[in-house]
Amino acid sequence: MELQNTTSWGFMSSLSANILLLLRIQAAMTLSITHASAAKNFGNETNRLALLEFKNQVSDDPMVYSTHRTIHNTIANYKESHVAPDIRGSQP
Repeated sequence: MELQNTTSWGFMSSLSANILLLLRIQAAMTLSITHASAAKNFGNETNRLALLEFKNQVSDDPMVYSTHRTIHNTIANYKESHVAPDIRGSQP
């Protein structure tokens, strides 16, 4: 009779240990997923803030004006070369 009690106690102890192990694994997985998503979200915010700070430190960038003028001239030239003929004035 004493043998049965130790056997069932050993089984319950083993079952409890397995359940605790599964709970620990689940908690570790949940924490790692939460940490990864938080790092991703805060990483984007950190990058954005760093870029804004860098932008504030740039006082005069001649390339911005040059690029803007080049784009403006390219668009203006395209519009001039692709003007549709005025068909309203050509009718008798």
